[in-house]
Amino acid sequence: MADCFLAGVIRAIRTRRSDNGNSRPAQSIITPFYTSNITSHSNLQCNLEQGLNEVKDIKDQLQKLRDIVEQESVRAEDETKESLIRENDALRRQLIEQDNIIKALKQQIALLKST
Repeated sequence: MADCFLAGVIRAIRTRRSDNGNSRPAQSIITPFYTSNITSHSNLQCNLEQGLNEVKDIKDQLQKLRDIVEQESVRAEDETKESLIRENDALRRQLIEQDNIIKALKQQIALLKST
């Protein structure tokens, strides 16, 4: 909305400049702008509606992005859980193997002590 207002002000100032780039007196710039502002109420209404539609579109895009980010984080959490479960299973298998080795070594030590 502020962009539309500023665009109107800039347009009014630009149209009031002469061909050589010199500005007319300030009063001739400001007065026509206010009178044209009253007559262009429908233009302002249109610009306002366009601005509101743009804001709505941006909000919709942000919501879609938020949904995508949430889905990706859920996927990442699931992948992390699965990875941790696989790692845990591998560590359990290693622990069982090491327990078996320890058991076998204890048996060998017991046999050596008995002889």
